[in-house]
Amino acid sequence: MRRSTLRLRQMGGFMAGMLLCVSATGAQSVSTAAARPATATELAVVSVTGSQPGPSLWRVSKGDHVLWILGSLSPLPKNMVWKSDAVEAAIAQSQVVLGSPYATVDVGFFRSLSVLPSLIGVRNNPDHQTLQQELPAEVYARWLPLKARYMGNGKAVEKRRPSIVAGELYAAATDQSGLTNKRLLGDAVGKAAKQHGLKVQQVVYKLPLDNLHAFIKDFKRESMQDSSCFDHVLTLVDTDLGIMKSRANAWAIGDVDALRKLPLVDTDTCDLQHMAPELLRKYHWTDMDAQVKALWLKTAEAALTENKVSFATLPIGNLIRPDGYLAALQARGYQVDQPE
Repeated sequence: MRRSTLRLRQMGGFMAGMLLCVSATGAQSVSTAAARPATATELAVVSVTGSQPGPSLWRVSKGDHVLWILGSLSPLPKNMVWKSDAVEAAIAQSQVVLGSPYATVDVGFFRSLSVLPSLIGVRNNPDHQTLQQELPAEVYARWLPLKARYMGNGKAVEKRRPSIVAGELYAAATDQSGLTNKRLLGDAVGKAAKQHGLKVQQVVYKLPLDNLHAFIKDFKRESMQDSSCFDHVLTLVDTDLGIMKSRANAWAIGDVDALRKLPLVDTDTCDLQHMAPELLRKYHWTDMDAQVKALWLKTAEAALTENKVSFATLPIGNLIRPDGYLAALQARGYQVDQPE
């Protein structure tokens, strides 16, 4: 999720989350107007409501050892109640539950707390620049009506980094469109695991960091290449909310065929590897996608070897891509059965 992107919804939150959870490989791919223009019909899509089953589980096996995988998606319909019976039944049989993989900065708890005061100002542009000064004139002109529609006319947002504003705009637009970015699936999986005496095993690739203070100072000073991210999210919000609803609805009713047909695109323009490549090179944070994928595959294979039944959650984009995680397992000799 190919990608080591920050989820757009994460960007709208406190920047500590961006620093301490730098990547979330496999984060949800979202549809884009670049794939095809949204029509009035698409924009009028109504989100499904009530109890919904979600998609069936993917099944990976070798011999009599099985790994069940839930394909996750965000955003989902806000008023949907996920009927997670199949997931709960699979977890009840499992000996291990794996969370979605991601990369994070390897800092101690107390070290991270000690620098929280210095995070003040990370959300804002360096040198007190405004959005109007940071963005091309045509991009800023596109921003103003969307800001008024979804975020009001506050002035504080004009001082923030474009990528941060992009995340806040995305969150506001999806919320007002009947969608939610809440951790509905992760929370349900965690609850089911706890009921059966299991703890979700996090699959975390730890990025080395010797000096968190220095990193934060560098991050504050960094002139991020995030105007392309901002422009991408403007297009997404302006024209593609209908397609996003269609994807969310398809997930809710378990229509995997529709999920395969609806367009997917990597939001690489909104990850740190594209917005701050020099900063990441300075701290030797390279090849995060490959590192996280390799760690997940190693963890999944260990689970399959050591347990009769295992359970995992992966963003659905990683499951349906030809070069995704399941394709890698299949290439290693595992049987992969996809839901109808």
